[in-house]
Amino acid sequence: MVIRHADIQKCGNCEKRFDVNFAERMSERQRQHRLEQPHLFGSCGFLQRHYEPKGMTAELYDTPWEDRPHTVFFHSDECEQAYIHADSFGYRDCEACCRTLCQQHPGNGWMWQFREHAELGEICLRCYQDEILENGQPRSDFSGSKISGGMFFSGDNREPLAAGFEEVDGFENYFVHGCTRALMYNQRALELIDAGRKVVTGFERLAIGGLEGYITMFAKSESPKSFRC
Repeated sequence: MVIRHADIQKCGNCEKRFDVNFAERMSERQRQHRLEQPHLFGSCGFLQRHYEPKGMTAELYDTPWEDRPHTVFFHSDECEQAYIHADSFGYRDCEACCRTLCQQHPGNGWMWQFREHAELGEICLRCYQDEILENGQPRSDFSGSKISGGMFFSGDNREPLAAGFEEVDGFENYFVHGCTRALMYNQRALELIDAGRKVVTGFERLAIGGLEGYITMFAKSESPKSFRC
């Protein structure tokens, strides 16, 4: 009978180390002990002992563009919660793909990696990109006097162009620096949406907070499809 070897891991949130296989090893040791030493004269305290699992794991994604998560070990619930909910650099679940992703990470230029979508809720950038390239941004994104929604695409805006979108005349590298310019942009977007077209905003160079910078409007005509994760 083989007893599983110890798997010593360091907690992702503190300096403590623990045996990931502790509970399994002890359970197997109890079975072996029971077979080799029948207790004819009373119960055995070793056999009665309940071994709690030591440690836990979390499958986490640092950026939305990763296909596989990395496993992080924690020695307690408290350490797991402290690591995952570490302010802006913590992790949260995407409401579309149900993955647990970092909110901001240097692997993606410290960008905020979630978007609030009017219909899908708080979703990661990959799910958001898939959705708006399929169906365009929600009409509500263009209902005010500020730039809402949209995202940075790859260089030369490869993703919207590959999805059949075209740049809208007069709104390529459009400079936004206040409510008036944003309102003009949004009014044009609404005109296109009312004409049956899908519209997305691509960020070119944009300050943190979206208060000033350059954006490009893309539009295309196609029947809508429902996005599902």
